Amino acid sequence: MSTDTAEIGTNDVDKARVRLWLKILRVSRLIETELRANFKHEYKSTFTRFDMLATIDRFDGNLKMNEISNVLRVSNGNVTGQVDNLVEGGVVSRNKHITDRRAWLISLTAEGEKQFLEQARSHEIWITDLLKTFSHESAESLITELDRVVEYMASADRGSADYKNQLIEKGKS
Repeated sequence: MSTDTAEIGTNDVDKARVRLWLKILRVSRLIETELRANFKHEYKSTFTRFDMLATIDRFDGNLKMNEISNVLRVSNGNVTGQVDNLVEGGVVSRNKHITDRRAWLISLTAEGEKQFLEQARSHEIWITDLLKTFSHESAESLITELDRVVEYMASADRGSADYKNQLIEKGKS
């Protein structure tokens, strides 16, 4: 074992960072569990479906299927299956890409926009309730700190910076 490896986790800063990671993970899982239950109960739907609709809405129908896959960090096959179901339900439409004949752009239908907006309002209410212990200032401060982590993770020192930066920029929209 190298000296560098032997020293990892032996100081208070390292231990605090590990505790922070575990706390972020726990809170994220708790919130996601609550949201999944809410979508199932209120809309007979899934959080995954909402996430897909939100992504399509955010990019205003200008994402190809593989780009949806990259944004959601799921397989192309997973996206294809979900989009097939959404098309069948009349919630999204596939539109031929103008310059790439092999690609499809996915957009919300009028019914899809209606469903998404209703669910988005509920989602905002649920999140606001779950995070009501944060003041505006505390929330903004935590967002700033987490943005620093995202920027560090996308830095050239971390590899694949161009691809990661593209996803980060798309996600900020």
